[in-house]
Amino acid sequence: MTWEDSYNSLNYNFTGRIVLSIVLASTWLIFLILWLFFFATNYNIYQNIAIFLISVILEGTLQVATWIPWGIKQEVKSNKKT
Repeated sequence: MTWEDSYNSLNYNFTGRIVLSIVLASTWLIFLILWLFFFATNYNIYQNIAIFLISVILEGTLQVATWIPWGIKQEVKSNKKT
């Protein structure tokens, strides 16, 4: 594998992760807006807070699951260089 192949592979993986992160964040914001306008009035404040916290935890978990493999690859690459 040449340097150019390695760069193209890294760029492709990185771009896909960025796009996925943007899509996840946008979807989460759309969910929150729809929830607040259409469904939040049917629940009390504690239930709405619980739904918000669950959505934050789910969003964070998906973001972490997206970026951890990339971070591990970067650590392995930096260890090989030293």
